[in-house]
Amino acid sequence: SASTYGDSHATEPAAGGSVRGKLSRLRLAREWEVKSINMLEECASQYPGRQWNDLSHKERTKLIRSALKPDAILFNPHSDYMKSWDMVIVIALMFTSIVTPYEVVFTPQVPLDSWSFVVSRIVDVVFLKDMVIQFFLKVEVPRKDKYGSILLRSPREIRRRYMTTWFGVDLVSIFPFDLVLYSVQGGNTMSGIKMLRMVRLFRLFKMVRILRTSRLVARWQNKVAISFAMQKLAKFSFILILVSHWMACVWGFVGYAVGEELCDETGQRVHDSAEDIALSGRSWLVHTYTVVKTDTPDNPCNPWHVYITALYWTVMTITSIGYGDIYPIRNEEYVVCVACMLIGGILWAFIIGSLCGAMAMGNPVETNFESSMDLLNDMMEDSKVPRTSRQHYREYLREAKVRDADRHFRSIAKTFSPLLKGNLLLQISTMRTDSGSVYYLRQAPRPLLMELVDAMENQFFSRREPLLYKSGTLCLIDRGTVVRAGRVLTPG
Repeated sequence: SASTYGDSHATEPAAGGSVRGKLSRLRLAREWEVKSINMLEECASQYPGRQWNDLSHKERTKLIRSALKPDAILFNPHSDYMKSWDMVIVIALMFTSIVTPYEVVFTPQVPLDSWSFVVSRIVDVVFLKDMVIQFFLKVEVPRKDKYGSILLRSPREIRRRYMTTWFGVDLVSIFPFDLVLYSVQGGNTMSGIKMLRMVRLFRLFKMVRILRTSRLVARWQNKVAISFAMQKLAKFSFILILVSHWMACVWGFVGYAVGEELCDETGQRVHDSAEDIALSGRSWLVHTYTVVKTDTPDNPCNPWHVYITALYWTVMTITSIGYGDIYPIRNEEYVVCVACMLIGGILWAFIIGSLCGAMAMGNPVETNFESSMDLLNDMMEDSKVPRTSRQHYREYLREAKVRDADRHFRSIAKTFSPLLKGNLLLQISTMRTDSGSVYYLRQAPRPLLMELVDAMENQFFSRREPLLYKSGTLCLIDRGTVVRAGRVLTPG
């Protein structure tokens, strides 16, 4: 057997042998695809009556190129195109998760020529295209017998898996509820507005698309170099903001659903006080704008004013600050309020605990330095070490953080395969740039340098410390200066 890439020529294969080739770059997939090819069978199929040895180099190249053609065009999930497309999907998901619940609750009528309606249709087209892409997208699936994952390349398996997992969720999320619900927007009474707001709850089915973020996270988890502490901080901040937004929409919907409409279909206020509203029409929203906020410029007919009021209540609930001027006043609202308090309390406790843990374990080198410094100070105090000498020990320990980081990094690098470990250690070592200053290493092959850098030991010395027992040892200076035989040696 022989290995061949692109247009290179294959050597003579053994009987029944196979060639592992790689596809030329596709415009969308952009990946070298590995295939197993029986060159004897391909030769008999393309050139009947001729043997592999009888073919010219040009005919062999043509045969290999034909055999390496892909059976089906599939998208590589790690290609540049899919990276850009994932960003488009993230933007569309953010728009859906933020704008859709706000529109359902606070804007019962969305004109056809409004920007939100147009953007919503664009988002639907984006999700529709993404559904089509899923039928041609290679998928990483976990192995059944061991740890790790494999990449599905079979078009039939890819489509079968998508149809049995995420297809139903994606189909519901692109259903045009807006266009269907416009047939019921003919109600011009306040009861019609309330009914329209209830019916438009079907639009929230689009929110199920958010569940697919797990697929995006799985594809991007190996591409980001942000610390886990920063990742957790960003994730919990986003979750806190998103849950507060959703809870504000739920609280606003309850106020609209169980209370009397304070505005007519034209957006004009029809109730200024609670005296002309029956008890059955009272809600937190009605009470707030007819009893509490009677001398403010806030208007219940302005959706933004109502949303900010609901968000104010939500933040008080999640952070356990307590209630003041906004509170439930009827049984239905108490039920929703209890549910929101339970969710908010659990979420707040989880976020605080996770953030404390992330900050405590943010930097292992810094954590080890702080504990070592505290122990050093305690021991020097108990041992009555002269104060004039203590600063030298503290200085050494502080500067030695670089050495500790290198040791910690080497312990991690040793868990990699020999080739990856050698390349990684050589990339961060001074051996890669300083080997030219050692005459017998100037023409050294890369594998030798990888072996040397793996065997080297990082040592750290204090200021003006004699370097004893270093004769006959190859030393490369990483930091500081060294005086030897009247010469001042510096890094490089």
